[in-house]
Amino acid sequence: MSLLRRLWHEQRLVLVAFVVTSALALYFGGRIVARAVYWADPAHHRQLPEAWMTPGYIARSWRLP
Repeated sequence: MSLLRRLWHEQRLVLVAFVVTSALALYFGGRIVARAVYWADPAHHRQLPEAWMTPGYIARSWRLP
C-alpha cells in the first residue's frame, strides 16, 4: 500500500491539516515575495501626487511633518 493511501486511511485529519497549512503557507509566501519584488523597484518609491491621494497619505509617503 502506498504511503499516501496509508496516511489517508490512518491519519486523515492530520493529512488534511497538513495540506491546508501547506497551501496557506505557499499563498502567503507568494504574496510576500510579490510585494517585495514590487516595492524593490525604485519607480514605486517616490510617485508624484495624484487626485486619489489624501494629504495625510502624501505627508506620510514623503515623510513631511
